[in-house]
Amino acid sequence: MKKAILSIFLISITLTISFAQQPESIPLSDGDIERFIKTYKPLMEDFENAGQKFDGIKDPSSLDALRANKEMNDILKKHGWDEQWIGKTLTITASYGILKIEEQLKELPEDQRKQYEQFLSASTDPLKEMTTDEDIKRVSKHVADLDELFDNE
Repeated sequence: MKKAILSIFLISITLTISFAQQPESIPLSDGDIERFIKTYKPLMEDFENAGQKFDGIKDPSSLDALRANKEMNDILKKHGWDEQWIGKTLTITASYGILKIEEQLKELPEDQRKQYEQFLSASTDPLKEMTTDEDIKRVSKHVADLDELFDNE
């Protein structure tokens, strides 16, 4: 479980740092989350296999450069996604990360919880900016499946 929290936290922070341009906020549907769960592993495998083809991207921190990359678009299309995948992935992983951090905090005694909440706010505040309460609620319905997905990473 802690591995999953760390994985999601690192994915969200890495994607946030990697993309200087914040992707537009795109509300999630339950179908988006289900498709993310179903396609995440095969999509990551295809991205990894095509890794050398992405070397030609002049500025990998530019969303426009990634969106214009034919190989990336072909892989996304193969798995039923379009360029919205980036924004939706950020929203799903940020929402999941928030839920997992909150879950762990609930297990702490009150005095420790307050200290950790203050300590973690520098990390969780950017995550909260990447999602909405509505999206967090939607993702919360899929936590068990996401736990399984990320615990096996």
